[in-house]
Amino acid sequence: ILGYGQIGEWAERNGYRTLDGAREVSLHLPTEPGAADYLTEIQQPVEQLTATISRKPRRRRNVDA
Repeated sequence: ILGYGQIGEWAERNGYRTLDGAREVSLHLPTEPGAADYLTEIQQPVEQLTATISRKPRRRRNVDA
C-alpha cells in the first residue's frame, strides 16, 4: 500500500489531485507462494489543479426586445 501514499504525496507536491478509478496491473507474479518477487503497476487517474483567476463579476444588462 506504500505506492498509493507515494502517488498522493507526488500529486500534492506537483499541483494534482487523485481521482477515483485506480487499478493495479500485475506485471510479474511470484514464482512460489510467499515469494516477494512480484511487480505490480498502480495506475491512478489524476487531475491538475488550476489557479483560480479572480474576475470582476459581469454586470447584467437589460435588453429590450
